[in-house]
Amino acid sequence: MVLVWQWQQLDQQLDETTQAIALARQEIVARTPPPPAPLLLSEQQIVAINNAIGQLNTPWPAVLDGFERVVSADIALLQIEPDHRRRLVKGVAEAKNHQQMLDYLDLLGSVAPFAGAMVTRQEVNEKDPNRPIRFMFEAQLDDSAAVVAAQGDPTQESGVNKLKRTADRLRLAADLWLHRRGPWGLVLVGVIGMLLGFAVIVMPRLDAELAAEVATLNELQVRVASNQEGSGAAAAPAAASAFHYHAFRATLPASEQVLPSIKAVLDSAASHRLISTRAEYVRAHDAHAQVETLQMMVPVNGRYSDVRRWIEEILSTQAYVAVNELAFKREEISLNQVEAKVRLTIWHHPARPGEHRHRIDAGGVDP
Repeated sequence: MVLVWQWQQLDQQLDETTQAIALARQEIVARTPPPPAPLLLSEQQIVAINNAIGQLNTPWPAVLDGFERVVSADIALLQIEPDHRRRLVKGVAEAKNHQQMLDYLDLLGSVAPFAGAMVTRQEVNEKDPNRPIRFMFEAQLDDSAAVVAAQGDPTQESGVNKLKRTADRLRLAADLWLHRRGPWGLVLVGVIGMLLGFAVIVMPRLDAELAAEVATLNELQVRVASNQEGSGAAAAPAAASAFHYHAFRATLPASEQVLPSIKAVLDSAASHRLISTRAEYVRAHDAHAQVETLQMMVPVNGRYSDVRRWIEEILSTQAYVAVNELAFKREEISLNQVEAKVRLTIWHHPARPGEHRHRIDAGGVDP
């Protein structure tokens, strides 16, 4: 009887607490202003923004690591260009014969971060007196997560066997009790066991549930007393596309930072002992992404290791700069000195309307 009374008291307290929580939440929701209208992006805007984000997130260090793992004296790598939309890297290389070409692609496709490589075109380079095979290829980037096969746990297996042995012993003990004292004794023992199980299992769970509900109610009552508005749980969650859009916009610099970015790229090349005698620039406007770009084509001469460190420094210090293409030219495959062409894109906000006119007017004087 005592157990039944305690259970009724706990159940009643739990119901009252649940009702109080519902009332407190209704009051908080009533005080919460309506959420702002969600950001709606057109399909063209989503494609344009994802295109920019894909370029900026190209895993260049991992890609270069993969090509460096398969360096061969028989293969001259001439160009690599990531295609983030198809999740692959396109490349151009030269080999002495088709067997070396196939062996290279087979090895490249087996190293991280690639999941296979295939030739797309090949031809004999007639301009070279050695007549090597120039081939274009595509190396697929591996995006699959490692899957670990589930294996049996020896500890769990031994626990199952132990539980089985315990059940056999209980069944044997019940048979002996029934044989010695008759069925009523077994019924009495069963009732007592149910009550003990109720006291040991059900009552602690009710206590824990009631404690959790009381803690929730106390927190809500504090928020109601302090006139605090509802949290993000009551408001509509922001769309993932809107979150990425704002994160992308926050990454971009103002248009005034374009010239300092160019200077930083060229200064970094000089600090890595790379020689650059010229550079080409092309500006563009992306109406869908509402951004502007400045594309740089920078040829440099120096060691491959210095070219790589230069690229990694650009990517680590300027989050709004994307490396779109990397081309190489060597006099001989064995030489460490290379002529590299690097195509970069600086993404930035458009200039604000009237910004440049305001500057000119502020500095002008009447005749």
